Amino acid sequence: MTPDTVHAMLVEIQKRRVAYEAELASLPAGHLICSHSKNGDVRYYWAYNDDQDCYCRKGVGRNQALRRQLARKAYLEKAVQALRYDEKLLADVCRRWKPCSPEAILAMVPRAYRDLPDSDFFDVKADAGPGVLGGDADERIRRHASWGLQPYRRSMKHSEGLTILTSFGLRVRSKAELLIAEKLREYGIPFRYEQVIVADGVSLSPDFTFEGADGSEFYLEFCGMMDVAAYVEGHLRKRRHYEREGIVPWRNIIYVYASGNEMDMRQIDAVIRTQVVPWL
Repeated sequence: MTPDTVHAMLVEIQKRRVAYEAELASLPAGHLICSHSKNGDVRYYWAYNDDQDCYCRKGVGRNQALRRQLARKAYLEKAVQALRYDEKLLADVCRRWKPCSPEAILAMVPRAYRDLPDSDFFDVKADAGPGVLGGDADERIRRHASWGLQPYRRSMKHSEGLTILTSFGLRVRSKAELLIAEKLREYGIPFRYEQVIVADGVSLSPDFTFEGADGSEFYLEFCGMMDVAAYVEGHLRKRRHYEREGIVPWRNIIYVYASGNEMDMRQIDAVIRTQVVPWL
């Protein structure tokens, strides 16, 4: 779980709450009540206050449309209550979140240490924490080895842009993708580069595809030109296709954003250790 994931969940909850509240405003006033006869028959009534604020009760009878509207209203009212609670909770988490990335921690060390090389601070396996790149995590990564050897359909779209060669012979499109691929290789994490998938009826090719712990696939998209309007528009369009297919950040996709295709190895290492590895 990361701040970006929590924020994405918060935005999704806010959108759903607003939509539900708008639907509630279009539904009839009042609520549904019922009575049971001795022989087991159920009668439904519409209870509401009229323009003079007098209590009224009318039988619903065969008016299924009204019954469904009132049932939908009862559901939405409870849903909005739950969404408001979760919205407040996640907003509080976003406010209180204390960054624990390598960059954030290094910013807190005493000034006397600031000029030391990164290698003095980091121990890859120890800093990853229990179950990450050591012990159980190494075993979990090994379980994906056979998946990593299987053939897959790779996108050949704009293949002329594959101009950067990794140390293990994979051609990629940017320096940042090179760094990501090299770090994944260093950790022994199997991946597929630009595997073709179909989402929302459209053929797409996420930058990196992984096999998750449950056998389903998850993805990492490096979005490196967020300072270019046309690129951002294309990314948002692609993201909408993903979301309609149920591919969302808190479940099965990781987005890494940058401008000018710039990323450093420390940032990439943090993304892989704290976001990719836990899902394997």
